[in-house]
Amino acid sequence: MTEINEFVDQNDIYVDIGQELTRGKYCLAQYTNFDQRWYRGQILEVEANQFKVFFADYGDSDIVPKDKVRELPVDKFYELPLQAIECKLYGIKPIWKRLPCGFSMHIEVMYDRLPVKVDTEMASDYNCLLTINTSILDEEWSETVGNVLWDLTHYVNFDLRVLNAVVKGKEPARYAGRNKFVIELGTVSRSCDLNIAQELSWQQLAVLDEGSEMEPLFPKPSRLRMKMYGSLLEKIPDLCCSLYWETNEELAKKTCKEICGIVSSSLNRLKTYFMLKENLQVLFELLTSTESELVC
Repeated sequence: MTEINEFVDQNDIYVDIGQELTRGKYCLAQYTNFDQRWYRGQILEVEANQFKVFFADYGDSDIVPKDKVRELPVDKFYELPLQAIECKLYGIKPIWKRLPCGFSMHIEVMYDRLPVKVDTEMASDYNCLLTINTSILDEEWSETVGNVLWDLTHYVNFDLRVLNAVVKGKEPARYAGRNKFVIELGTVSRSCDLNIAQELSWQQLAVLDEGSEMEPLFPKPSRLRMKMYGSLLEKIPDLCCSLYWETNEELAKKTCKEICGIVSSSLNRLKTYFMLKENLQVLFELLTSTESELVC
């Protein structure tokens, strides 16, 4: 990459190339928000005075001012294959958000140009649900997911964990190269190996693909009103499942209070019961795996 920076320094004459560089073309671009050095890139989006550039040798993207982008010389920098290998996690996909139809007036402002699907099974003149993908591009992940992925793949001192990637398939690439590899990614540890995709699913930051071999952290809740229990304590595992899957904040608070009420009223029998039924682990997993701010 040193050769690229030397080339730009020797040929640093700004030319208006806005008409020449279009979406999908390769270029030289300065990573202005990082080290100010020049790298090979691919144009993702073209705006009036800037480009969105994918840095094809590192896998990052950035918004780059127009005067910090150069056309890739036809006789230079083409021979070295792109060093960024595009991958996706096997078995999961981003979560789609479901909003009441009443919010439709705000969709253009909040989610400009986003694809919208109408849930026809629940649609009516006055009551329907819109399913909105929170990204213009398919399979775009939120910054929150990216931060969690970083934490899962790094130690607290920021060193990269030892990772194991198993290629499960391939798809056409969206960015660098010809193929995007579908990989099963996991950490390798003396104490506990971790499946990254499964962990994101368990933290409710992703949903499982249809036919995925992975299991959810909690099964879908049964109909509590139709089920008979020998005691209230036996209801706790089902309540935990309901709390894990609940998307309505008020109903989640109500379920949480019910769990706390059962626990507090059964303290004398609780230790013996959990030792026999092994339900303490169920409750512990729920309370430590969710990021809910619910207060019992």
